[in-house]
Amino acid sequence: MAGILSVRDRTSPPERVSDPKVFARQLWLTLDDATDPKQAIEIEARLAAYQTYMEDTGLFTKEEIRPINETRMRARWKLGQLLAEVERGTGPGRGKKVSGLSTSFRAFLKKIGLQKDTALEAQRIGTLPDPELIKAFERARADDRLLYFTDLIRVARPWWKKESRTQREQALGAKIMALPEQKFGVILEDFEWDFETFSRITGMDRHASNHYPTAAEAHTPEEIVERTKERASVAADDSALFMWVPNPFLSTGIKVLELRGYRYVTNWAWTKDGLGTGYWNRETHELLLLGIKGNLPCPAMGEQWPSSKHGERREHSQKPDWQYELIEAYFPTLPKIELNARSGRAGWVSWGNEAPEAA
Repeated sequence: MAGILSVRDRTSPPERVSDPKVFARQLWLTLDDATDPKQAIEIEARLAAYQTYMEDTGLFTKEEIRPINETRMRARWKLGQLLAEVERGTGPGRGKKVSGLSTSFRAFLKKIGLQKDTALEAQRIGTLPDPELIKAFERARADDRLLYFTDLIRVARPWWKKESRTQREQALGAKIMALPEQKFGVILEDFEWDFETFSRITGMDRHASNHYPTAAEAHTPEEIVERTKERASVAADDSALFMWVPNPFLSTGIKVLELRGYRYVTNWAWTKDGLGTGYWNRETHELLLLGIKGNLPCPAMGEQWPSSKHGERREHSQKPDWQYELIEAYFPTLPKIELNARSGRAGWVSWGNEAPEAA
């Protein structure tokens, strides 16, 4: 059986309709209650046949055709939503990304006579929130034109991109959780940086080692990687490493990422009140680097955080709580570990001298 696009081959001649507006309204209400993709397919086919008839005869105005056209667009939107529900139920997790349907879902499409490309197009349109669909109708009316499926795909692009990214992140989280040894898709690290002073005798009054043990024997990237190789081994092949780096150690931090197999992609600046220490300047910010290893999805457009966030200066080495909020927004389902944690957080594994003991 052909797909929806071949409506002339799939439907009988248009039915007798006394009032196209009433006809469209009745089918709109039927769509609202539809629970089976075949219902949406049948309704769209009827509407497509009738719209073609209205356009071919030349006896109807654009405003008379519009209710049929809008309801037809809504039928394709509803079909996409129903197909997404089916795919989530028959495929792994919440379904596959657009480029790879699950075998069971392919079989379902074949059973109902729906072409794969049409199904994928409908699912993309189906990610559009209902209020945005209505806005698309309103814009078309204001522009005095009818809508096409390509219009809705373009409007829905931010939403189906976001949905695709969500599915990829969830599939990766499930993959990591299924590994025989515990691995993590997100590592948050606050390394025990050791600031070298002019004198280990007279220059240690404000040194970090007064607050916690520092890596006095590890200053080069290679030395740091060697010191941390055991804790770093918990990283999954596909993982994100968020690393706090004081400004003087920026180049070292990026090199550490690279030596561990990560690709540096960006950073966030935590800007603080007051002045800190420093040789060339008095620091007022600290950097959180991000390195990516393997195949991790970046945030959907519009979901990215700004590159800096201001907050009060906290106790020595204590980081802002927004670090967790940022990471959880970007990777909600990936297993997470914090290295050199000072406190616990629900959903995270904590490691370090000051980390709370596991319950």
